[in-house]
This record gives sequence, C-alpha cells and structure tokens, in this order.
Amino acid sequence: MPLVKVELVGKQDAAMKKELMQSIMEQINVITGTPEKNIYVFIQEWPEENTCRKDPVITLDWLAKSDRDAAVKAALMKNITEKTAALTGTDPDSILFLITDLPPDCVAVGGIARGCVQPK
Repeated sequence: MPLVKVELVGKQDAAMKKELMQSIMEQINVITGTPEKNIYVFIQEWPEENTCRKDPVITLDWLAKSDRDAAVKAALMKNITEKTAALTGTDPDSILFLITDLPPDCVAVGGIARGCVQPK
C-alpha cells in the first residue's frame, strides 16, 4: 500500500492537484503493478511563511519488497518528479524525493500486520 505525500508551498489549483495525484497513481500502477485502489496520495499545502524553501518535497512510504529494486525506484522518482515539475513550474533539479522501505512488521492494513502471523 504505497503512501505518497506531496508537500507544496502556497495554495495550489485544484485541477492541477487532481492531475498530479492521478499521474502519481498511474505511475506507481504501471511501474510496480500496484492496483490504484491500493495507492494513497495526499497533498499538503504550506503557507510561505512556514517554509525556508519553495520547492516541492515528495515522500513515498511503502512495504519493502524484493521486486522494488533501485531501477523501479529510479523510474518512479524520475517520472513523478518530471510531472510535478511540469505541473508546478518548478525546476526538477530542486524537487526532493524520498522513498522509505518499511519492514513487513511495520505495515498493517485493516489492523493486520503484513509481516506477522495473526492470532486466531
């Protein structure tokens, strides 16, 4: 269940945010095979006075899997960064993208941990 958070500075256009969220879901779906219904995307808008930089920050937290190797991560970071830059008018070289691979015992859906045997 990938969780993507995009942090932007200032109030953004609703149509742009919708397009960005859809693009992120599509990229994760196409590159990893994760169904879109299992992908979470949130956008946070920060007032300018609450930031020291104006560049977007993207974080992706997900369950660590062996098929999510460096090539998969690089493709996601490249494609999502390029789309974010195009939609926000930001220089892609200034967009920070962080990926966190979480161990299975640190991820649960519906209260069921992915890496633990659940009691009956």
